[in-house]
Amino acid sequence: GGGTSETDGGGGGLLVVGSGITIVPGDKKTVTSVMMYGVDVSGGIAATDGGCVLVKGAPYVMSGVKISGCNAGRHGGGLFTESSTASTIFSSMISHSVAAESGGGYFQKGGSAALSRVVVDTCRTTKLEITNGNTNEVGGGGVVITDNAVIDLIDVSVLRTRGGGVLTLGDSTLQMSGVRIEGGQAKYGAGLAMFGGSTTMRDSSIRGTMTGPAQGGAGMFMDAGARLTCERCEVRANNASIGGGLAMTGQSTATFRDSVVAQNGAALKGDWFHGGHGVAAFG
Repeated sequence: GGGTSETDGGGGGLLVVGSGITIVPGDKKTVTSVMMYGVDVSGGIAATDGGCVLVKGAPYVMSGVKISGCNAGRHGGGLFTESSTASTIFSSMISHSVAAESGGGYFQKGGSAALSRVVVDTCRTTKLEITNGNTNEVGGGGVVITDNAVIDLIDVSVLRTRGGGVLTLGDSTLQMSGVRIEGGQAKYGAGLAMFGGSTTMRDSSIRGTMTGPAQGGAGMFMDAGARLTCERCEVRANNASIGGGLAMTGQSTATFRDSVVAQNGAALKGDWFHGGHGVAAFG
């Protein structure tokens, strides 16, 4: 079940701080890592970060974990991690969780982690931006990585998010293999939004995403010098006002090999659009 943290307002269900102080309601013990197997965590509420689970500075392994129905007042509605290295999540699900700022499902700040066979479903942010009278969710409803984090997503599904599927910020590194992003909605980058950093996609797809009125880059949005490489990928059936498949600006670069960007809908530049400050290459 859930619970509300009485420490720093973070980690509604489980809080791990420093190099191994684990705090669960009514219990404290010293550990050097976090291991969760076959655990269900639900209904957590945090005033700041980590609606159900918050991990800081300790490596973690999670397998067969279900995180659901969580709410964070800032980041990481389901799970928030900071400066945790060599961490892994296997065969797990994060669903129906909400963050007020960003990372409705999963928020990784710094450190490194690999997620394999993980489903992030129906997660969202409640942060809103109003443009020309139109209100849209922003901030990364599914997965957010920032602060030079290094993340591998392997056979991961990010589905039905509000505020965007996957969001990278700053000089982070994201590698995706066998990833499926579908059904997201956001102001921009409803599937994948990249603000700086390096992203590599292989054997992955982004389909059926949508941005708000007068917005661009439903499937992918790139800015701030973001670098993208796609190999054997598909970006299809995404809808935006500008660049339904891909919109890029801010000296960003994208390279596509053996990939398909097609059947995306937009009033202007249906499949891809660049604002004069980005370069896309198809090979």
